[in-house]
Amino acid sequence: SQWLQHDGRSQVLVFFAGWGMDEAPFRHLTCAEYDLCVCFDYRETQLPSEISDQWKSYDDMTLVAWSFGCAVAAHAMNSHPQLPIRDSLAINGTVSPASDDCGIPTRLLDATAEKLPSGGWAKFVTRMCRDESVRQKFAERAPQRDVQEAVAELQSLRDLPAPPSCPFRRALIGADDRIIAPQNQQRGWDRFDIPTHSIDAPHYPFHLWTDWEEILAVGQQ
Repeated sequence: SQWLQHDGRSQVLVFFAGWGMDEAPFRHLTCAEYDLCVCFDYRETQLPSEISDQWKSYDDMTLVAWSFGCAVAAHAMNSHPQLPIRDSLAINGTVSPASDDCGIPTRLLDATAEKLPSGGWAKFVTRMCRDESVRQKFAERAPQRDVQEAVAELQSLRDLPAPPSCPFRRALIGADDRIIAPQNQQRGWDRFDIPTHSIDAPHYPFHLWTDWEEILAVGQQ
């Protein structure tokens, strides 16, 4: 976890980023109302108690997760039910990472892990960003992660089972998501009766927004 804002506010926004990320692709997003903590690197998916204890000290917690971070966040919240969650939003993800129906087919995850050391990351970014303008914005904020770390992380996420319950109250689905198929996302959220809202976006949608309050407002109008 990385605190991007830790100024003693009464509310905290906790963001679970996707696979292969660090905090860099999200630093451009300002946050006026919350302290902000970003989680990433899921080679170990169990949330340390010292981190959850920090979040418990707040009056209110807002949970946001993207991509495979949705699954990790769901397990973390199930393991720490006393966290003061006031609102929760999932973006372009499901709680079942490896799934033909509700996530990414296992064979595709295995192929991605196999090809990652030989240029697979660049191909993943191309599919994640949709077009050159989005790829350029992502490149300016690219994560600094080791390839072998990313392979180990993907293997860890591949074996993560679906959680017993879902902490999200709503979900955004990118209509042009080429990483996790929109129909799989919809099926995944329908299983938990989570309301969804479609956005015109690829898998990486954060170029659309300038602050976290704007993200949380999507679909609520």
